[in-house]
Amino acid sequence: MITQTNRTRFIWLTLLAGLLITAVMAVSISFAESNSPTADARLRVAHLAPFAPGAGTAVTITLNGNVALTDVSFLDATAYLTVPEGPYLVEIFPGGSATPAITANVNLAGDTDYAAIAIGDGVNQPLSLLAVVDDNSAPATGEAKLRLGHLAPFANVITDTLADVRLQDGTPILEGVPFGVIAATYLNLPAGEYDLKITAAGGAPTLIDVAPVTLNDGDIVDAYAVGDGSNQDLGVFLWPSNAAGFSAPLGTMANLQVIHLAPFATGMDTAVTVSLNGGDVLTDFVFADSTAYISVPAGSYDVAITPNGAMDPAITGTVNLMAGNDYTAVAIGDGVNQDLGLLPLLNNNATPATGNAHLRLGHLAPFAAGNATADVRLQDGTAVLTDVNFGDVAAYLPLPAGEYDLKITTPGGETTLIDLMPVTLDEGMIYTAFAVGDGVNEPVGAFVMADGQMGGLVDLATQLQVIHLAPFAATEMSTAVDIALNGTTVITGFVYGDSTDYLTITADDYFIEIFPAGSNTAAITANVTLEQGMAYSAIANGDGVNQSLSLAALADMPGTPAPGFGHVRLGHFAPFAMGDATADIRLQDGTPVITGVNFADVAMFMPLPAGEYDLKVTTPGGETTLIDPLPFTLNDGDILSAYAAGDGVNQPVGVFAVPLGQMGSFLPLFDDYNIYLPLISRP
Repeated sequence: MITQTNRTRFIWLTLLAGLLITAVMAVSISFAESNSPTADARLRVAHLAPFAPGAGTAVTITLNGNVALTDVSFLDATAYLTVPEGPYLVEIFPGGSATPAITANVNLAGDTDYAAIAIGDGVNQPLSLLAVVDDNSAPATGEAKLRLGHLAPFANVITDTLADVRLQDGTPILEGVPFGVIAATYLNLPAGEYDLKITAAGGAPTLIDVAPVTLNDGDIVDAYAVGDGSNQDLGVFLWPSNAAGFSAPLGTMANLQVIHLAPFATGMDTAVTVSLNGGDVLTDFVFADSTAYISVPAGSYDVAITPNGAMDPAITGTVNLMAGNDYTAVAIGDGVNQDLGLLPLLNNNATPATGNAHLRLGHLAPFAAGNATADVRLQDGTAVLTDVNFGDVAAYLPLPAGEYDLKITTPGGETTLIDLMPVTLDEGMIYTAFAVGDGVNEPVGAFVMADGQMGGLVDLATQLQVIHLAPFAATEMSTAVDIALNGTTVITGFVYGDSTDYLTITADDYFIEIFPAGSNTAAITANVTLEQGMAYSAIANGDGVNQSLSLAALADMPGTPAPGFGHVRLGHFAPFAMGDATADIRLQDGTPVITGVNFADVAMFMPLPAGEYDLKVTTPGGETTLIDPLPFTLNDGDILSAYAAGDGVNQPVGVFAVPLGQMGSFLPLFDDYNIYLPLISRP
């Protein structure tokens, strides 16, 4: 990369401000008449039409029916030829053809210098002759003159050919130039070395990376983007005013970043060796490790990723690196739910608009088999990306700089899979964020990196749900409580049967106090430790008579249901008797689901086939039914907690159901309601 002096930058930007771009594509072109009727003109000719591969571009050029040049191939160009002034019919014949592929009329004025250029490929862009007047007036002492043009027909829609000319650091020289345009104004530059590149509009990706070029004092040079990328490689054609033109040498280096996001084992057992073309470049590379950009020669590389201790690679793939571009290669999959593989990505390092950042999102978390899609949403549920398949990486999103609180959910947003702590996107920065982990070997989470820098796993939000199932008084308002965390009141007027959805909270040690409304003395106190990335339920329970008032803190770890299944967690928080008053949970036909459940016991989440379930809570052995809710439907993918509640004196016994992370409610009892989770309705 060449760093220009302030003076150089001032000259570049000043010239840009007044630069007029003109496309000269007319078939018939006429120039001003010379004052001298007998003066000669000077004409130079270039063949920059990539209409065929290799030597198939050879043509014969005639002027007024006379052969002027033969066997002229792509990138061939002449120095100036002296020709009498006047009108000329120019015809260009492909080799072996009697029919010209290009025909144009030009009128050459004496004492004037011209360039005639064959352009187009006949497929993306039509074949034509582009004729321009050259300005060979000498530049100021210590300076050179440079004229730029876009003659590379690499797309068939003109707007898709738009390209920028930039310095290697991204500073724009010309922006949004379409095919067929040559600048009407020369750039006057201090003599010296210049390191330019041709990019797509906006600055990325790099289309052509030119090796640094030296402009000497007094040089006058045209530089054109050429080639179609199919018949002929993309490149830059340099045409000095005093010599035949030639193809500029291209840059030779690309940037490659490597990331290990394949949770095929736990911890250090994910260590691998990464090799390029048979040579080891990274060793003891473990899950969530990454590199910054590594500069490597452009070309094709065979990548092999071998677990430590193994003889054969677990992942192989090929990455093709073009000079001047930036790439990321990611090891993905777990080998169980999703195949191990290599994901190559071309990075777009175009500078964000003022006030913006760019964010690229991808789903690389193999937590389920098949096409297990996920959504990216804001905390309020607003969709950012929906139904993203494993292995998908979206295009960069332009977003206003600022703080964002994102979460990864099941399709539709019902269940949060990954809840990130809020992140700040800085103005002008380019970020990538991947959902990662399988939930078994490695926890699900997010990997975030700024462009070209080493990335890492980010802090996940800790979630806390609070539920009031303590029937210590007979009326609703008499059960009202205020709840404080570490001395700060966070919930007020919370009554029996109230619940929150998940609250985002900082991972920490907390002293929880629950005060009956109007009292300065806590009825329940507890110390809990909330870990980063975990979700918890805190349940106030007991009635103070049969069972002591207390707080149950549960870690919510339901896992992801298998296709066709839901997960259900059952618990006993009904203080209808003293001591070890156990109960059974059974099907209506008496089949036990859980037996001998003590007060405040909560079972693990159970996988159950999706379908209708008709449960009841009975005395031990099933002789007497204590609570009989109506049948409910467990849908595919549902995650539900259901707690027996109520003391039968202050508050009726019943079942309180909580879909994961959502506010709960009491299930209707038999003959009172119909229930179709998660909706409850009267018959």
